Amino acid sequence: MSEEQVKDVGVLLKQERERKGISLDVVHEATKVPLDALKAIEEGYKVRTLTAFYYKSFVKIYANYIGLDANAIAALIPTHHPKPEAVAAFIRPGAARSPAASGAGPHRVEGVRSFSLLSNPIILKKKKKVFKLAMVIACAVAGIFVIGFVARKIAVAVSVHRAMDAATKPAPRSAVKKPKPGTAAARAEASARTEETRTANDKQGDAREERVSRRISLTVRAQVNTWIDVHVDGQSVFRGTFKKGLSSAWHGTKKIELSAKDLGALEFEVNGRNVAKLTRRDPKARKVIVTPEGLNVE
Repeated sequence: MSEEQVKDVGVLLKQERERKGISLDVVHEATKVPLDALKAIEEGYKVRTLTAFYYKSFVKIYANYIGLDANAIAALIPTHHPKPEAVAAFIRPGAARSPAASGAGPHRVEGVRSFSLLSNPIILKKKKKVFKLAMVIACAVAGIFVIGFVARKIAVAVSVHRAMDAATKPAPRSAVKKPKPGTAAARAEASARTEETRTANDKQGDAREERVSRRISLTVRAQVNTWIDVHVDGQSVFRGTFKKGLSSAWHGTKKIELSAKDLGALEFEVNGRNVAKLTRRDPKARKVIVTPEGLNVE
C-alpha cells in the first residue's frame, strides 16, 4: 500500500473495504452504523449531529468488521495523516475474507455492537424536548377544558340561584303615597276597602251555605235484626248486623249507599225528612242511594 494511497483513516478503511469487495451498504446492514456516518468516515468530513465519541466508536466498529485492528485505527484519528509504515501494520496479512466479502451467511461480525441514529444522544435529547413540549400542550388543553367545565357549572348554579331568589322575593311595595287622613281620597279608599271586605265575607258565606246545603244525611232505625252495608262518599263506614231498636245517622257530601238483606225492616230519614217504608214501593229492593237530590231505590 503506497504512501499516496494512504492519506487518512477514512482512506485506509475505504481502501481495505474495496480490496475485500465489500460494499458500503453491506457494512451498514451488518454493523447497523448509519450510512451517512460511514460515508463521512470514508470521505473525511464531520456530521453535525455526530459527536467525537460516536465517531470514534463507529470507526472501531467499521475497522473491526473489515478485519483491521480497531484500537490501532482509532489511535490514528487525531492525526488524520498516519505514516505509511504504521498504516501498513494495521492490515492483517493473509487474513481470510470475511463472510460479507464471500457473500455467504449474514453480514455481521462477532462482538460488534450495533448502533443506530436513535441511540444518538443529541437525537434522544431532541426527542425528550419534543415529548416534554407535547406533555405541556396536553396539560394546557386539559386545564382549559376543566376550567371551561367548572365555569359552565358555576354559571348554571348562579342562574338557578337568582331565579329562586326572584321567585321567593316579596313584591315591592307601591310607591304611591297614601292619602292624608280626613281627605276625600282617604274616605274613598276606606270605603273601597270596606266594600272589598264585605264582598269577600259574602262570598265566604255563600260558599259555606253552599257546602251546608250540599251535605246529605241518612238516619236508619231497625224494627228487627238485619244485615246492612253502608258506604259514605265511596268509603265503607258500617258493615254487619243492625240490631232491633238501634238507630244510627250518617252524613256525606256526594252519596250515601246502604244495602240490606231486608230493607222493609228499616225506617229511613233523609235530610231530616221521614221516608215511607220501601216495601210499599218495591218489596224486592236491596239497596238505597241518597244524594243531594234525594233518595233512590235499586
